[in-house]
Amino acid sequence: MKLLGLVVVSLAFTACIPTAFRPARTVPQGEVEHTIGAHVLRFDAEKFCEKCELAEAFNFPTPSYTMRYGAARGLDIGLGYSMPGALSLDATIELVRTPGIDFSLGPTAVFDWFSGLPAFGLPALVDLNLAPRISVVGFLGPVFMIGRDTDGTRTNVWLGQAGVGLEMRPLPWLSLRPWMAIAGRTSWGEMVGYGGLAIAFSGQREFP
Repeated sequence: MKLLGLVVVSLAFTACIPTAFRPARTVPQGEVEHTIGAHVLRFDAEKFCEKCELAEAFNFPTPSYTMRYGAARGLDIGLGYSMPGALSLDATIELVRTPGIDFSLGPTAVFDWFSGLPAFGLPALVDLNLAPRISVVGFLGPVFMIGRDTDGTRTNVWLGQAGVGLEMRPLPWLSLRPWMAIAGRTSWGEMVGYGGLAIAFSGQREFP
């Protein structure tokens, strides 16, 4: 039996909504960052769900918005919304900051408004700071979801998720973040790819 129903598949991808992608370096204390973004999912839903009649529904851009606040030095908190109905709460906990490399943990919780089901992620975030205006950002970590199987029963699901992107800072108040990622389980027989672009305003992180 194929494990996931349509709701579970959708949660797998809202677990890393477009504006949840961010560098390991945190927003400066007391500042606010506004991020808008969109991503595109590309996969055949029928391979994951025997009763999914809207396989094409996942092959379109999904817009989102996140506001992130620098709560303390090395800690920021984000609150976001992603269409068609996912609310997210995340934190970035900075553990290492150097001129060349940054490392943080980014616990993230996502609540799907329509299904009433949550998903939780704990990615590790790493910055490779190539220059004052550009960094390579990688993330890797597990995702836990409470979803529904094709017969409507609740199912607990663990996924793996990994991705890479760029943090480009052309202006002091502007950041461009193209990224791509994969998620899935070996039992599915294939991984799922997706990617997107986020644009952040204000709250510019301090890079050497």
